[in-house]
Amino acid sequence: TITENYPSADQSALVALNINGGVIAMVGGRDYGDSQFNRVTQAQRQPGSAFKIFVYLAGLYYGYSPEDLMVDSEININGWSPKNYKKDYMGEISLNEAFSKSINTVAVKLSEKIGREKVIDMAKSMGVTSPLMNSPSVALGASEVNLLELTSAYNVVAKNGEGVFVHGIRSIENTSGEVLFMRKGEGPGRVLNPDLSKIMMSMMETTINTGTGKNAKIDRPAAGKTGTSQSLRDAWFIGFTSDVVTGVWFGNDDDSPMKNITGGTAPAIL
Repeated sequence: TITENYPSADQSALVALNINGGVIAMVGGRDYGDSQFNRVTQAQRQPGSAFKIFVYLAGLYYGYSPEDLMVDSEININGWSPKNYKKDYMGEISLNEAFSKSINTVAVKLSEKIGREKVIDMAKSMGVTSPLMNSPSVALGASEVNLLELTSAYNVVAKNGEGVFVHGIRSIENTSGEVLFMRKGEGPGRVLNPDLSKIMMSMMETTINTGTGKNAKIDRPAAGKTGTSQSLRDAWFIGFTSDVVTGVWFGNDDDSPMKNITGGTAPAIL
């Protein structure tokens, strides 16, 4: 199995939702007999670059386009100087390429230009309920979230801007087949402009086709984003097709670093 091929990760978790937010599958850890802790709903972890979807959506909302250029270069904000994963700089680069290659400096520059409060507001409007700190590092996913809320936020893009209420029960019937309960309603309504969702979806398709999510490429259209937190403590991939949205996390319960596991390896493959 994939988890056996990456021994430095003691745990992994997965949640799959249908396009309306219904839970299709939920795996809260490697072995329920060993640990009943549900890492989909209970584990608060740093999403790393998987949080950048909110940075770029806010940027698009406030007038930027995927073709706009920004310089990937060293940045220093009150003594904080974030580095790229590969520790080098690409110079002038489009926002589309910066997103697909998960360039940290550009995400921070974009967040600071439009105002990080707008990034936080975007995340909250899409269903993130965990507290988000108002600091430059919020653009790089320094605030902890859980896998379910992050996956449900991506569901908004997958559903062309419509919000969803994540749910596990659609209907209840008795032994005679009589319907005792039938879920009504699908969500809170429009959250994002459909055109904005389509642009973001295209950027996420580029991430799979030529960016950090290449290991998630399948035989049909798919979109997604990788995420890796500081020192390889968390690895994420959140992605979707036309009818299923899936979130995957790899890490250790004691928050110790992993070896050679990023969002573009095990989570994207799974």
